Amino acid sequence: GSLSIRVTATDGSNASVYTDFSLTVTNVNDAPVVATPIPAQSVAQDGSLNFSVPAGTFTDADVGDTLTLSATLADGSPLPSWITFNPATGTFS
Repeated sequence: GSLSIRVTATDGSNASVYTDFSLTVTNVNDAPVVATPIPAQSVAQDGSLNFSVPAGTFTDADVGDTLTLSATLADGSPLPSWITFNPATGTFS
């Protein structure tokens, strides 16, 4: 948004003059943040993995931004073949 700001100069005799200027604050994109960290999960060997990323895990200060989820191993490598991730639902299986 924009603000109108006035700067006034006053001398020792209390005479003054002012000038106004406009300050426009331009919105910039803010990165999403982790609002609630995901706790550690476990699954038994040969068991069935079924876990969904909880709503509210990530937030974005930018109104109207849509968050898109993806999943990799912590080092950036692809998930092992026995884990699938559905980015539309945020579900691991």
